[in-house]
Amino acid sequence: MKEQNTCLAVMLKYPEPGRVKTRLGRVIGMSQAARLYRGFVLRLMESCKSVGYEVVLSCHPDRPVHDYKKWLGSGYRFVVQDGDDLGLNMMGCFERVFGMGFKRVVLVGSDLPHLSMGYMKTAIQRLESNDVVVGPARDGGYYLLGMSQDAYSPVFFQDISWSGPDVFSRTMEIVEDNNLKSFILPCLRDVDTVDDLKFILIREGIELDRPGGLNRAVEELIGRYGLF
Repeated sequence: MKEQNTCLAVMLKYPEPGRVKTRLGRVIGMSQAARLYRGFVLRLMESCKSVGYEVVLSCHPDRPVHDYKKWLGSGYRFVVQDGDDLGLNMMGCFERVFGMGFKRVVLVGSDLPHLSMGYMKTAIQRLESNDVVVGPARDGGYYLLGMSQDAYSPVFFQDISWSGPDVFSRTMEIVEDNNLKSFILPCLRDVDTVDDLKFILIREGIELDRPGGLNRAVEELIGRYGLF
């Protein structure tokens, strides 16, 4: 385990059908969408553990922490989300993790099975010489936000339309307005829509033009995530 003044934090939900990846679920079925999301999280956890820093899981309150521990194991610290929107949940996560004594936090979402260990290591390394590190997402949001305790401010999570296309640009305006030094990671694609899913399938070399179509391809992807 590396120096304990830096940690990774992950925002996640419990993989219950009808509560995760519902846009995908309307096409591939809610059960399959939940199994797919479960695979996303498990792959992400493997990458997080490989980075070597302590991991804090910020859990959606629809299920008790006990259920998350039963699913993912007890080798993490756990906090419970208690905000009314994504911004308040992220703000609460940063404040709680800083309250644990960490000086630098890299927060990631759980919608990117292709978020590599290398990207997370780069974010942590760059945070040593920058106030803020951001990983922009293709939809205008971001998939990663790293921040030092000295740079932290609630303003990063207020008055932002989290479902809109301007989250990243607004965040960078806040960075500039507060004279903070930042580093921007390469842009990646969250997996929220069918087009996003097809992009991942193609990236994994899974044929879409086959008997069974998209659902069969998704089953192969789930298998690659170890969910047989």
